[in-house]
Amino acid sequence: ATAGDLTSFAELVTSVSIDRGLLERSRHLVVLPTECAWDDVGTWASLRRVRDLDDTGNGDSLRTGLPTRSTRAATRRAARVEISAPDSARLYIDNRLVGTGHYSGEVAAGAKLSVRAVIANASTSCTVAVRDTMLTLKAGDRVSLNLLVRGCAVVSYDVTPRDARVTFTPLDGGPSLELRADSARALSLPEGRYEVRIQAPRCVTGTDTLQVARRADSAPIARRFPLICS
Repeated sequence: ATAGDLTSFAELVTSVSIDRGLLERSRHLVVLPTECAWDDVGTWASLRRVRDLDDTGNGDSLRTGLPTRSTRAATRRAARVEISAPDSARLYIDNRLVGTGHYSGEVAAGAKLSVRAVIANASTSCTVAVRDTMLTLKAGDRVSLNLLVRGCAVVSYDVTPRDARVTFTPLDGGPSLELRADSARALSLPEGRYEVRIQAPRCVTGTDTLQVARRADSAPIARRFPLICS
């Protein structure tokens, strides 16, 4: 290759790491312990770690450099998230388990985060066994989330007459569920207290209170609701 011919030079040069190309060939090396910030900067993600980030999470090309250990926390562009959920709920940020029941910590600013609380071993038909949301945070943001998630339990019920209308109204808040007694003999309900109301033609309306909670053996909760009819 001739002087200044960068294309030919690039074709002739073999890519080799500095460890193999220089350090492993040297017989005179001195290793000293030191305390300093270090990053290999081998990926785009690592490049974001060593640059100041703007409010959109992009690296600022005009301001770069590794912070010292004493200033690392001050210069890091991050947001703080606090998550509260029932004690048995597993908490995930971007599909990474971060704790159970409560989490408080810093996350990278600018990125879109998936936050989820899950009650393990809940019935698959329970739509409230998972609560999730998406967050986009700016540097310095502080966000508190209360993810109201409950497990489920199966209620097995026997109502007579079978053409009665059965209404389950959650006393802890939430929508009621109404169905015909002959449409199902069991259903999955979120844990909590319910008022059960049974109505049928020529029958005295019946009401009862039902406590729904998962049993250790996962067996269904069995209840009978007979009406007095003429």
